[in-house]
Amino acid sequence: MKTFESIRQYSQETSAFQKKHKRFYTNCFLMPEEIARLIEKRKLRFSTPSGALLLLCDRTDYQNLYFYLAQETPIPDLSVLYGGTRGNGKIFFDMVYSENRPCREPAPLAQMTAQRNIRRYKCYQRMGIRLAGLQSSDFPCSLCPGYRLRKDPPPYAQVHSLWEAVLDERSTPLPDLEQLKDLSERGELFWVENTASGQPCGAAAVHIQGKQGTLQHLAVLPKHRRHGLAESLCHMVIRKGISSELKVIKLWVDKENHPAIALYTKKGFMPEGMVCDQYFIERNI
Repeated sequence: MKTFESIRQYSQETSAFQKKHKRFYTNCFLMPEEIARLIEKRKLRFSTPSGALLLLCDRTDYQNLYFYLAQETPIPDLSVLYGGTRGNGKIFFDMVYSENRPCREPAPLAQMTAQRNIRRYKCYQRMGIRLAGLQSSDFPCSLCPGYRLRKDPPPYAQVHSLWEAVLDERSTPLPDLEQLKDLSERGELFWVENTASGQPCGAAAVHIQGKQGTLQHLAVLPKHRRHGLAESLCHMVIRKGISSELKVIKLWVDKENHPAIALYTKKGFMPEGMVCDQYFIERNI
């Protein structure tokens, strides 16, 4: 696979594909700012097998797959993915669609399940909810004694370990340590410190793209729950959205995670009628 060297090269490749193929599937809705960051760090690679434009975003422990697939192409050559996969062989990709219109998974991607070198293949379904019309309101961030909300740089490895302990692969793939530092430097990472131990016991992030924010990875260690930590972290994200003049904050939540849905609904989040099928592929390497 080739590495994108510039935004111009990215624009040329995507424009050329769309001009050649009028009808296609895509799950690539990256904002220009995110594309620029990935290209600057040389983390966005691509390949152009017949009838497809495949993009792999390199993370430390996994790959994000984005694609453009021509509807008229039977089965593009996907073997390039196997040769281009780094890390431990984990690939994630999403298919987002309207709740009222069943997902039409591109047949070529379904073929990946039949490959001999696929060790595991799962699909999780999540629902999209959003908070729009952000206004200054009552979003207190006070905590019970023994806890302190912080937005300064955390002990990154400990926050990452916290997320690994609480969240599973049904959550958005976790950021690596470099991504954690980027989030913190942009003021998009919040955490709760247990004052007795000085250790993180809860954390959340908001990924801002333009006028939209995505709440991600809100998690609290089990023994520290029922102290209002999740609610306060949610408030911190909303206040960040207000100060950043965002128009909307979105998130994806497991459709079976009823406690989380109840928390977000209480804060004014509403279902937006969108569903995300997240595919998790692990291949032998």
